[in-house]
Amino acid sequence: MADIKMLETNLCKVSGIIEAKAELVAVTKSVDAEIIKQLASLGQKVFGENRVLDAEQKILVLNDLYEGLRWHMIGHLQSNKVKKAVRLFDVIQSVDSLKLANLIDKEAGKINKKIDILIQINISEENQKYGIEPSAVHMFFARLEQMELRNIKVIGIMGMAPFCGHELVRPYFRKMKAIFDSLKSRYNLSILSMGMSNDYVEAVEEGSNMVRVGTVLFR
Repeated sequence: MADIKMLETNLCKVSGIIEAKAELVAVTKSVDAEIIKQLASLGQKVFGENRVLDAEQKILVLNDLYEGLRWHMIGHLQSNKVKKAVRLFDVIQSVDSLKLANLIDKEAGKINKKIDILIQINISEENQKYGIEPSAVHMFFARLEQMELRNIKVIGIMGMAPFCGHELVRPYFRKMKAIFDSLKSRYNLSILSMGMSNDYVEAVEEGSNMVRVGTVLFR
């Protein structure tokens, strides 16, 4: 089990760096429920998971123990996992197609739930990564608006920069920020989710208001 003093030190360090500029999503994809309990006891309320099945037991156990926890799905979401994801998560950050948005809306409607989503942008334009291509983002949002989905609320966009070094990531974050700024008023967006353990400092400096950090909390 991770030492709670170490967790507290790391949590304070990250929180101090992002200050009030960004919300911290603690990524717990490879962390068991006992360690997440320690983070929750230190006041961390927002957690991110990559896989629906891995997250299910953690969420069920921890929601019974702590009030006010919020769970974000941050990994690629397969169609056959949508039903369970909608029931478990408060936010789905990785919506990367109109089909997926429609499925989420349908499943949320079945349980009278309105779920927040973010649209994933493939800001690095790497073939192996998921997300909407930057050149197609405005068309995607226009088409999504035309669908008039009632059970989802698009609150922002999410992206991952390539692993290319601290200063080299900045142009990708600036591009994400520019996309966000071009959309936020038209679609009432509030969340720009970018920055992970290796580049969250630069992401916040370039305008991120939500970071997804795991490794630096647990090492």
